[in-house]
Amino acid sequence: MKNITKTIGAILLCGTAACVALTGCQEKANDYRPDKPVPKIEGYNSAAEVAAPNLVSYWPFNSTVTDSVGNLTGTATKTTFDAGVKGQGFKGDAAGFIIYGSPGATIPAMKNFTLSFWVNAQKPGKDDPARGIFSLNNNKDFWGNLDVYLDGYRSLDTMNIKVHINNDAVNWKGQFTNALIANPWGKWTHITATYNDTTSVFNVYANGEAVAVSSAGNSTVIGPKLHGDDPAKGDVPYGPLKFVNASAMVMGSWQFQTTPPQTTSASAQTWAQGFAGGLDNFRIYGKSLSAKEVKALYLLEKAGR
Repeated sequence: MKNITKTIGAILLCGTAACVALTGCQEKANDYRPDKPVPKIEGYNSAAEVAAPNLVSYWPFNSTVTDSVGNLTGTATKTTFDAGVKGQGFKGDAAGFIIYGSPGATIPAMKNFTLSFWVNAQKPGKDDPARGIFSLNNNKDFWGNLDVYLDGYRSLDTMNIKVHINNDAVNWKGQFTNALIANPWGKWTHITATYNDTTSVFNVYANGEAVAVSSAGNSTVIGPKLHGDDPAKGDVPYGPLKFVNASAMVMGSWQFQTTPPQTTSASAQTWAQGFAGGLDNFRIYGKSLSAKEVKALYLLEKAGR
């Protein structure tokens, strides 16, 4: 009888413990129920919230080359779509490009800017051509108003990303900046370039972190102040941008490397080619994003939000 009583007691005790355990599991499950809000990142729920009023153009590259914000439409040559950071992304070719026959009214009028995108590039050979990523054209000059490209003339262990800016309002019109990013090859890297017309400060970020930039008249530093003239003549800021002769944009190449060229001042160059790699979530803002905004954008897009 005692053994039967002990057995019944043990069963009841185990049942109680199982019930407590199940209740505890249910409480933990409730902590992660689908209807609970996802924690914010740097104060934002999604990448779409970051500087939303200032977002001018956005290319998610999900089976289309159309700008989903500014509705700019392009014509693609020898480009396709492949797996991106989220969904599909742009897949370029050395002889490929997308031409946007009109850049709209907002982009050519920008006084400052932010360019933000993901890039997936393969390591170049020592003497490989420079690879064009983006150009806002200047149809009467060799260089565009705004050019982004990968140069191959540095260490093969680093990505040498260059941004050329034209400001027709100053003597030092064309500014060539470059930043080196370590070990980026064969994987997605988030790149952001910002220019502030009030401070004349230019920044490049890789995966949300500011990197050192080389520019004319400056040592290689994070956030150099661009000069509008020779520093020996005094402190002349680069100031508000003035783009000129902007009639088209190119994605995945250079303004002179397309067919036909988007400038009357140059044709295809042997040292240059299109970008045979991946691009995704390409954004243009009509303001210089803050470091916090850049970090948030990177983290949110990395999280697929």
